[in-house]
Amino acid sequence: MIKITAIISFAISLASCLGSSAQENNVLSRVVVYKTRGNYNDLVPVTLSDDRSRIISYPAIEDISRGNVKPTKLTKGYLLDKGGRINKNVAFLKLSLEQYSRLNNLPSLKALYAMLKDKHPLTELYDCGIRTSDLSKKKWIQLINKHQLKSSCKQMN
Repeated sequence: MIKITAIISFAISLASCLGSSAQENNVLSRVVVYKTRGNYNDLVPVTLSDDRSRIISYPAIEDISRGNVKPTKLTKGYLLDKGGRINKNVAFLKLSLEQYSRLNNLPSLKALYAMLKDKHPLTELYDCGIRTSDLSKKKWIQLINKHQLKSSCKQMN
């Protein structure tokens, strides 16, 4: 009986680890192209609830300090999400990525909410499907310049 319980516990733990890992990879493997009202490239993105009354997701300090979360500048104000955090409910904190990465502890959600710079920063948002290795920055710039972004991607806002 103990062996069966141990095996079941192990299987449940393994399944939950695989599930969360697959979910994270799916989020990070999507291509998201967007435009904002201002220059928020160096600011920390968080996700708000649908009514925008509270923060429901924010990056870990370690995620920001590892780098590679700053968006890639394309052309005509378009950006390519590299951190996997840009979505229809994104907002940006007043804190820069560097300031956030130097925090010893995260402030409370209420304190983070008080640090919001813009609750409605996006002017355009596109989900362009699963990230593939054949689409370089140059390819995205060509799509934008040829006005093919809307026909190649799903507009999300």
